[in-house]
Amino acid sequence: METKYNFTKIIIPLDKERPYQKESYVFISENPEKYHTVVYVIQGSGAVRPGQWSRALCINESLDEGSIFPYLQDFEKRGWGCVVFNPNDAIDFVGGRFSTYNSVNYVHRQVVIPRFTSMRNLLIVAHSAGGVRTVDLMRSDSATLARSICAVAFTDSVHGLAYGHSARDDPASLCLYSNAIHFKCSSLPLSKYIGARDGCSCVSAGTVKHEWSSCCAKEAVIEFFERRVREREEEREGEEGEEREEGEGEEEREKKKAEKRERWVAQLDPTQPMTLEEMEFRREYEKKKEEEGKSSKQKEGEEEGEEEEEKEIEEKEKEEKEKEEKEKEKEKVNGEKDYLRVLAEWERKNGRRGGKERKRVVNEEEREKEKEGDDEEADDEEEERLQKRRQFLKSKMLEAISRMNQASDEQSSSSSSSTSSSDSSSSSSDKETTSSGPSSVPPSLLEELSQLHISSEDYELLPPIVGEIVMVMPEKKDDLLKLYKIFNEMQEKKKSE
Repeated sequence: METKYNFTKIIIPLDKERPYQKESYVFISENPEKYHTVVYVIQGSGAVRPGQWSRALCINESLDEGSIFPYLQDFEKRGWGCVVFNPNDAIDFVGGRFSTYNSVNYVHRQVVIPRFTSMRNLLIVAHSAGGVRTVDLMRSDSATLARSICAVAFTDSVHGLAYGHSARDDPASLCLYSNAIHFKCSSLPLSKYIGARDGCSCVSAGTVKHEWSSCCAKEAVIEFFERRVREREEEREGEEGEEREEGEGEEEREKKKAEKRERWVAQLDPTQPMTLEEMEFRREYEKKKEEEGKSSKQKEGEEEGEEEEEKEIEEKEKEEKEKEEKEKEKEKVNGEKDYLRVLAEWERKNGRRGGKERKRVVNEEEREKEKEGDDEEADDEEEERLQKRRQFLKSKMLEAISRMNQASDEQSSSSSSSTSSSDSSSSSSDKETTSSGPSSVPPSLLEELSQLHISSEDYELLPPIVGEIVMVMPEKKDDLLKLYKIFNEMQEKKKSE
């Protein structure tokens, strides 16, 4: 401690006039007056001495697991001062004994405060029974600690403390509610939230063994301390740099404070361990954001609904106007036709012939009726013609496939009879190559296909015809594709000519 980490050993008690039969000691960082952030390290009860979390781990494992040295290295990197307590070493004097609880309070008042004159951020890591001594310290000097305490990390502490309505008047409860996290032994992963107990938020220490809790939770404890120190410094810098206007009331200051707190809560990582106060602030913040999101969505929905209603009204008005105009035109035309028809009927009954205009209107109506009938007949004839053309093309394609298969069979039989002089291995490979792939197209078939008068309209009918044949005869897919390719080549040749 003294040689490697440059700690100073302080013999207590400091009052040498009183006769003591047994003295004790603590360790503090060298040049204590320069540190703004100071860490109290308070171990558990028993035979452990300053610098030890567990004697068993120091003996059976190593100093990295059983001692506070890894913590001291992290404190030194961050420029934090440190006080290593020795609460298990009681002080005997003539006529009585100095209890271990009084030892922690005595070191805080008589050793730390006079020497660490620049301290403004106090951090405490307490293991096992060290948590009980920490709570007692908070009750004995709540006024001083309330201004300086920044974060408290218990590692499987055995302290008991009420929280909630029954603890409103307890200074220790109020301090832990805002600043403490208890890293308890649990089978859950490190920093996983367990619940609220013993006056603070409880998370997993990453181990189920009591003596391993301080070692396993070190990284999470250091991250918690760093975050709290950073937040405290930012808050202090904001207060120091803020230029308040004259006449600024208490309400305005509270409003600014609430805005700062909301910005701070928004930056909290929900996956990291938080104090009960931080968790409450986070819940309020999320609830507020959720309500704001609902209200914004509701406003957007109302605006969209209003826009849609306006569009619907405009479309309806437009449709009604168009409908009215069409009805007016229709009434005008029908009125003229009815007038001329009635007039022609009256003249016919009275032995008089209608004028040229009346005859023209009647003839136009008759021609329109005849034209509609002719169009329907023409559509039927066109459909019947296309159907016949499909049947013709389909029959030609089936005939072509049949001839292709026949020619392929003849070619394979002739090639098998003429391969007697080749090796057995080469003949087998040749047979495999000739038997695989689509059937060959005989020249006579190509000549017949070229004589077919295939129009551009017929080429549009070919794809569905090929699909119909493939669905019925899927084994002829390759032959159909080859035949379809031949038709495409013929079409390209015609276009180029």
